[in-house]
Amino acid sequence: MKDSKERKREIKKVLLNNLVLTEDKKLAVGPNIRITLWGVGDGAGEAMFLGVRKMTFVMESEYGNNTKTIYKATELMKDIGRMLDLENASSEACVLVRHIFFKPVVLVLEEQEIEEQEIEEQGIEEQEDSEQEDEKIKNKNKSGGKSELVLTAYSSRALLSGFSIRHAVKELEKVSDGKIKRFVAPKAE
Repeated sequence: MKDSKERKREIKKVLLNNLVLTEDKKLAVGPNIRITLWGVGDGAGEAMFLGVRKMTFVMESEYGNNTKTIYKATELMKDIGRMLDLENASSEACVLVRHIFFKPVVLVLEEQEIEEQEIEEQGIEEQEDSEQEDEKIKNKNKSGGKSELVLTAYSSRALLSGFSIRHAVKELEKVSDGKIKRFVAPKAE
């Protein structure tokens, strides 16, 4: 997945704590950059000077389709952080996860279309027999093409930011009671 420049700028502003509260009690990006008299904190310095780190995970769920999974994830994400209202991620589930020991992490759960070339490269073929297994990996989206559930985690680029991202993803898996989890590819024999 290639992020647009607008999404990266928006995520960077979130990690710089440039946030305002909307009418529906979600956090949104503010109009300009604010730095307090006490300086930057909570990982904002690394985000300002070093940039944003991104990790992408393919997810699987026990719910029927990806739209239902995103809706359920939106309800569950309220327990692990503050909901975000991002302009570039309007139909996705977005949350800002903060922890006392780890840096802040932005989680974006979205549905991404798979092109036919990618399906052939990965060796995924439609078969009548393995239809139930394929539903865990990919679902039909509204346009009739194949899609997969993708969780993208953003954090400030730092030496130990991978621990922060993995902790936030584990929190999402724990809150969902294993119904939404990372996809682990079966080992080839």
